[in-house]
Amino acid sequence: MQNQTVEGKKELYAALVKVIGEMQTLTNSADNPFTNSKYTPLADILDTIRPALSNHGLAIMLNPSTRTETQQTADPNGVIAAIEKQFVKITPIIIHESGETLQMESLELPIVVGHKMNDSQAVGSAISYGRRYILTSLLGIASKDDDGNQQAPSYSQQQQPIQPNNQPPQQQQTQPQENVFSAEATLTSKQKGKSGSGVEYIECQLANDQGQVLQVFAKDPDVVKLVDGLAVNSKSTFKIKQDSNFNSIIGLGA
Repeated sequence: MQNQTVEGKKELYAALVKVIGEMQTLTNSADNPFTNSKYTPLADILDTIRPALSNHGLAIMLNPSTRTETQQTADPNGVIAAIEKQFVKITPIIIHESGETLQMESLELPIVVGHKMNDSQAVGSAISYGRRYILTSLLGIASKDDDGNQQAPSYSQQQQPIQPNNQPPQQQQTQPQENVFSAEATLTSKQKGKSGSGVEYIECQLANDQGQVLQVFAKDPDVVKLVDGLAVNSKSTFKIKQDSNFNSIIGLGA
């Protein structure tokens, strides 16, 4: 929240407290094929919150904007190239019928374009993800068996995750305990970075022949060297470990 006091916004805060108190636990009715889990879609969230907001004279505006950031990267031969990364920023503003308003901290997300998505679709996907995240966080909405699905790498079904080699989606769903798999994919982009403690990593985007996209990180020093030696748009078999927050490359080859 941006340095705004309760003074002068008492009616807004009183109404917001009542709305939050009326929120119910939602059912996870949509499937996330990457995490083999379910989540609450945006439409269900909106259907739940709109009556309560209206009854208490509140509205929530979610204002999106985009920006482009130019970053430098180097290939294995030391050649420097500039790449552009796009981001979408969503700023929530709560409005009360009395005229009181409250602007909250903005949420910024990267825009990821997959093989089967154009720029407009990628922006829309990121905005939908951000709206869902903001509304559930702002109004304290939980879902049954909430497992952090909102932190999954793919924003929507439009950006589909890569499936393990020779393993159909149906088989995956019957073995959710597996968190390491191999996938043949094209390295569509990569960018070096450093953690707060100075550890080098490489952020990559992979895509398979069906246009399914996955964001992964190479963090182990030996794996970082291997990935650093791969050319963008080259195809390899990646061994990937999935956990609740990250997808890590732990090796190359079958």
